[in-house]
Amino acid sequence: MRTPLATALAVSALLLPACHGRFRHAVENLGEVRLVPETRTGPDVDLARIYSADPGIAGVMAESYNLSQMMREGRLSAIIAEKIDADQMNAAFVYGIREQLDGGPPFSATDAGQARIDLRVVDWGLEVTGYPFPAVFTYKIRARGTLPDGTPFYRATFKCTGDAGEARWIDAYGWGSRDEQRLEALPAEVVQETFDKAAYACGHQFAEKLRQHAGL
Repeated sequence: MRTPLATALAVSALLLPACHGRFRHAVENLGEVRLVPETRTGPDVDLARIYSADPGIAGVMAESYNLSQMMREGRLSAIIAEKIDADQMNAAFVYGIREQLDGGPPFSATDAGQARIDLRVVDWGLEVTGYPFPAVFTYKIRARGTLPDGTPFYRATFKCTGDAGEARWIDAYGWGSRDEQRLEALPAEVVQETFDKAAYACGHQFAEKLRQHAGL
């Protein structure tokens, strides 16, 4: 008997070629494509949480801890928002794509391209999965490609993680942490450089994803 997981994987295997078949056909006639990044959200910091099914004291302590983590996330996100120019970070991402594509295949990314791929940044910031793991830079986009006449030819969701630099040691353990003071003390140019470098590396990965989806 096929398990639900096996069924899901089998369906995914069938859908993936179909999902990008239009893209594979379109790139045969695409010489240049314009990449258009857009950020509609501020930075997001995700810290590790505690999950407990205990309705007693353990559950109450877990809820208290998670509330503390949520408040820390808000404060850390606000600090990052003050230090980061998101447009500059996105430009680094696009530059990474352009450099890795290097004129194609599947196409060259230029400002003169009539076809376009909109890169909507839906989540970015820092993530900590748990103690003692370091924080990582996170960057998630939804990409949508359209031909000059508005016909869609590409759609994908892409998530990347990277080096968080000097902000990597944000602690997953919340109580008693001085991470806010440490992050506040980092010069804005240091944090910006870290995020730019990580986004640039993500651009390289997205370019390879484009090649994969194009069947190259």
